[in-house]
Amino acid sequence: MSLAARDALPPHLVGALASGRFDPSHLTGDLARALIRHRLAIATADLITTAASPEAPDAPATLVLRRRRAEVMRMMQVLAALRQTSHALSAAGLRHLVIKGPALAVQTTGHWQGRPATDIDLLIAPSDAAGAHDALTQAGFVRRDGGQAPPGPLYLWLQCELVYTGAPAVPLDLHWRMDATPGLCDLSFADLWARRSPVDIAGQAVHTLDPVDALLFTAVHGGKSGWNRWGMILDAHRQWTALDAPGRDRALRRAQSVGSVRPVRLMLGLLAETTCPPDDPGRFGIGGSWRRRARALLDRTAEARTPRQSIRPPCRAPLPRCAWRPGRWSPPMGRCAPVCAR
Repeated sequence: MSLAARDALPPHLVGALASGRFDPSHLTGDLARALIRHRLAIATADLITTAASPEAPDAPATLVLRRRRAEVMRMMQVLAALRQTSHALSAAGLRHLVIKGPALAVQTTGHWQGRPATDIDLLIAPSDAAGAHDALTQAGFVRRDGGQAPPGPLYLWLQCELVYTGAPAVPLDLHWRMDATPGLCDLSFADLWARRSPVDIAGQAVHTLDPVDALLFTAVHGGKSGWNRWGMILDAHRQWTALDAPGRDRALRRAQSVGSVRPVRLMLGLLAETTCPPDDPGRFGIGGSWRRRARALLDRTAEARTPRQSIRPPCRAPLPRCAWRPGRWSPPMGRCAPVCAR
């Protein structure tokens, strides 16, 4: 991590945003730009009062507030597309869960504007993939990869999602598994549906993952993308804090039973390293080795690079081309292995 990146956004400020202890009066231009890069503008803007916000167009607080307005406008497009897709699937009698995006915003902040969203993520049963494809194509959506047919058995086995695009110009990620890696977060749709939680998104009643399942998905998805945007760490802070002691125990037991222990341990290490004030070593019940891995990951992701750059630690040997397959998490062997897979 460069000195500029480390000084611009210290990791403990993520915990300060989660706990509401961040002081907007300390905003600088570099800090504002770092917060925007890490998709933390909305959380920061919510702590800036209108009366205290400066009028100068280049003031740090103005940059954050302007970015929040732009992200809210984008989220309004996401909501319109969500209504269209959810109606199409419901009309076809297909069960679906809204994950991440506005559903997670309502679940963690109480409002759909509480976190940014640029696309739609829906989870369906694998057996409903063909029916969902037909319903979406009839509603005007097309596969982004140019395919015309619904995903076949081999595609369903190799991958965990398929991207569609439609008239609202908002990508739709259609998931049928939590992750493509066999044995990682191996939760059946029937179990997820049985534990589903209702949420209201701007007057639209939908179903989403229960808080424990949503936390596990955040851990797995964060590890898959290398936690390259610290907004995901903020999500994890909010989700972990919202769980009571029995809920946290359920999360740890469920992670053990579905093969998600390593992603959850790394997530807890990141929470410990970004807590404000600095964390008591025993608070998250996580060992020093996972905290060291979390610190190393924070060093590599401070500049908010792409997932490929943040997952791969600096080393002389290049990452083998076959080790990174789009849409499938396949940790490479050797010293280039991702920190969350070691």
